[in-house]
Amino acid sequence: MTSGYQAWKQRVELFLSQPPEEVRDQVEGWRRWLGEYELHARWLITQKGMAPRAPGPVPFELPTQVLEGEPLGHPPALSFRPIRVFSVILPGGSRYSFHDDPVQLGERGPIHEAGIARIGVKLYKHPDLEGLLTDAGLTDATERKVMKKIAEMERGFEAINTCDPSDVSVGFVPFGAGETGDGPLSRLLRSMKSADPREFDSYFRSLGIDVGDRGLTVVHPEDGRVLRGREAVHAIRDDKRLTAVFQNAGEKSRAYQLAQLRLAQAMYYLASQDFTLKCLVKAGARALVITFSGRYGEVLRSEAGKVAIMDRAVHRGLGNAQQVFKEACTSVIQEKGITTLRALAEYEALITPLIQPAGRIRVMEDRELSQPTAAPEV
Repeated sequence: MTSGYQAWKQRVELFLSQPPEEVRDQVEGWRRWLGEYELHARWLITQKGMAPRAPGPVPFELPTQVLEGEPLGHPPALSFRPIRVFSVILPGGSRYSFHDDPVQLGERGPIHEAGIARIGVKLYKHPDLEGLLTDAGLTDATERKVMKKIAEMERGFEAINTCDPSDVSVGFVPFGAGETGDGPLSRLLRSMKSADPREFDSYFRSLGIDVGDRGLTVVHPEDGRVLRGREAVHAIRDDKRLTAVFQNAGEKSRAYQLAQLRLAQAMYYLASQDFTLKCLVKAGARALVITFSGRYGEVLRSEAGKVAIMDRAVHRGLGNAQQVFKEACTSVIQEKGITTLRALAEYEALITPLIQPAGRIRVMEDRELSQPTAAPEV
């Protein structure tokens, strides 16, 4: 099923589940046509067995039905397509298999039809997680606990996602290549290359993937062309031999795993990073612009608060996490008339729930995490 057809079908099925009174007598016929249409469309691809009954044209009135202010319209011209299966054998004998079926994997949003989504073995299940955290330099007990809590929601070292039409992401938290190959993925590979050039050469450079100051470089395995920028990203996305290189490194290269942990801490552990916030505060009859500066961890002092903002940074992006934190603080500052960072920290219990992303870790209910102290009663 193509992503375009899946989106159309979802809208049609939602409409048919609660049809208006005036078309309820037609719903059974529309459902029957949809079933026949799909059987025939699949048969056109496989050509196996007897041809099913041809469905005929789209029922005349179905495309004109309106859902959420928009007509359903006609199904896209391409509703089903073959699923290709790829078998990759890397030098050294490691074998990997992929199939380009992101729709059936349950992917949502923009989809590159030939993409794959591999989650891998989740980090929190890794048998040597404690040793990896230590070797990555994460010795602070709170940092380790926050990182492990985030790992429960994320992926494995070997994870790779190439479903996005314009990007590739790898790692236990998503390190994106960026459209032109100069995103966090390049930073990850540079970190590994600097820390352990021999292992980087073994797992990446010798297999056609390199990184420099300007981003990714790929030697195409088909014809030896040297690709940079957007072309390099697309090659990793489209050629499963290059895709397999990242999965292989994630499974076997400790240097690659350590580089992921270090970069995740540097990028997403906001508790140790600085922020500045300017806010208009009423002081009696006057209004003052007060600047609040400090570390996120000076306001989010509990483990719950630190997990909440890191979870948002990983799930929604750094910019979103920083902006939501400032908005939450501004709301509390103006409501309570706060003028100092120390006073702001006393209201962490009000700020943390505003940061926590929906559908993720429910930090305020997690008994494994230390909680913010109760906000002062005014």
